[in-house]
Amino acid sequence: MILAEARVRAQRGYVLLDEKGPDDWKERIDPLTLDMNNTYNCILGQVYADFWRGTETLEMTHDETVHYGFNAQSFGAEYALLKLAWLELLGYATDGSEKNKEAALCALTETSQWITGPMRK
Repeated sequence: MILAEARVRAQRGYVLLDEKGPDDWKERIDPLTLDMNNTYNCILGQVYADFWRGTETLEMTHDETVHYGFNAQSFGAEYALLKLAWLELLGYATDGSEKNKEAALCALTETSQWITGPMRK
């Protein structure tokens, strides 16, 4: 998966949460703890307290969670790319605050490590 695809999938999820999610769903996302490979710290985990509770509330299948950018088809860089796409959509990758810069840098580092391997000293 490339970043452009991750952005499209996350955009679908963003629209879905705007339509069917709680009114304050965006405020529930902590960019520093966002981890798309963790059922408690992923987008649905932070909005609904657990990925599985979110999928049940939204009545989503596994394929739908992938389609809407809440889940990856495979492990690895896909989770990091989805994280970066979500951070961009939520404004954390473009906002100038230190917290948001840290979150965006973390997402970029994760993506780089999945693609190229761990950074060497």
